[in-house]
This record gives sequence, structure tokens and C-alpha cells, in this order.
Amino acid sequence: METYHSKLYSIYEDDISAPNNKFIMGHLSFDHVHDAKEMIKAYRTTGLQKMYMIAEVSGTSYDKLRRIVNRCIPPDDIFRSEAIEYLEKKDTFAFIRLYTLETKFYHDLQNDNAAFTANIFINLAKFQNRAFQGRTYRGTKIAHFDVVAWKWATKKSGRIIETQTFVSTSELEQIAKDFAQNPPENKVSALFIFDFPTTCDTAIKLNKDESKNITDNLSKFPHEQEVLVTPYTLFEINSVDFDENTKWYRIHVTNIPIIF
Repeated sequence: METYHSKLYSIYEDDISAPNNKFIMGHLSFDHVHDAKEMIKAYRTTGLQKMYMIAEVSGTSYDKLRRIVNRCIPPDDIFRSEAIEYLEKKDTFAFIRLYTLETKFYHDLQNDNAAFTANIFINLAKFQNRAFQGRTYRGTKIAHFDVVAWKWATKKSGRIIETQTFVSTSELEQIAKDFAQNPPENKVSALFIFDFPTTCDTAIKLNKDESKNITDNLSKFPHEQEVLVTPYTLFEINSVDFDENTKWYRIHVTNIPIIF
């Protein structure tokens, strides 16, 4: 029986081009991936070249982040003083803490994340013991057409989705689902299931973990058990399913490591 959602796919699915928006970019195969590979190469650079890159990125990224903070966190915001405190530390861990505050800074990074991304990547080695392996979840309210963009990657073997922004996920399924409740009329609830079969450098566990000698929380809300997925993380899409009973999408993806 044809449903609204199967009809939607029949309209868009066959003709849609590879997605390329502020959230995701589609690639026909791993060979077509460029930016993610270059960012990982930069992260793995060593010696004097790495020292130069750190010095250059640290100064420019701080100035850009300061402008974003001043633009989107006004003086009367309850987190303003805490945000300024983290910003002035000029430290990558502090920048992560700034990101997790409940402010518009988090939302602004969806449109302007270059400085934040550069700072995280150039210092990614500092998060090595936080690199995640396992399963996380993300609950969101998504437009139907955006679902089709993910569905694109399931149509032919080898297609890949690359993240273009920071993606907050949780190790706890129910926490993720709470963020997707009560969608507006033009959107629908969706649960993303992220599998990381091997340790992923660009999936950063924000909570403390004594088994890995991680003694502090980077998240303002540790109960959410957040794993932060950075831009330039690659996934194959296992399935995009719609449950007619619950009216939820379930989108299951698996990380693809970048190995040279």
C-alpha cells in the first residue's frame, strides 16, 4: 500500500542530486572525498609544520570565536560570564565547554563553524583518549525533504555522507529521543543511530571516564552522556525507515574511518 512517505520518495528519490548543505555532503564513493581527507592529514602532521599550523590557527580562531560570542551571547544572557571565561582561556577544552552551554553560540556554529572546526582539528591529538568507539543516538525534528537527502546514500552501494557541522549525539537512546518530541507540522521526529565499529578520532566523548583516565566532564550537561561528532566525519547509510505507527524515522549509519 502506498503511503505518504513512499509517495514522497517516488517524487524526489530518483532525480535528487548528491546532498550538499550546511549539515551534510554526499559523495558517490570514498574516492570522491577530498576535504575530510585533507583535514585528517592536517591533524596527523607533525614537527615544525604542525607547530606553525597550531600557532596560526590559535590566533585567528580565537578572534573569530570572540566575534561570534559577542554577536550571539548578549550581556544579559545567564551564561554570558561563563562563556567569556571559557573564551578567554584560549584553550580547546574550554572552547568545547563553551559549545555545550545553552546559548545561541551552539546554533550559530551551524552557519559559521570554520574557526571552531580548525581549532578542534589542529588540537585533535589532545582528545585522543576521548576518541569514541561504540553506538550513539541523535534525536531531531527533521523536514521530509531532508530525509530524502539521507535516503540518497542508500540508493547505490559505496555512497557516503560527510558531516558539514558539529553533531551532538548521546550514548543514551532515551536522552536522544527527548530532543525529537512534538515536532511542528512541517517536520517529523527522527532517531539517528550512529555506529562506530572502531575508534573514531572525530567522535569525542565529553564525559569523564575513569577507565580511560578521563577525570573531568567537558559538557555542561553530563547526564546527557554526549559524544560530539565533528565536521568531516564520514558515514555509510545502512537504512532509512519510517514507522507508520509511531510516525518516527529511524536512520542507521556506520562510521567510515579515513585510513591512508
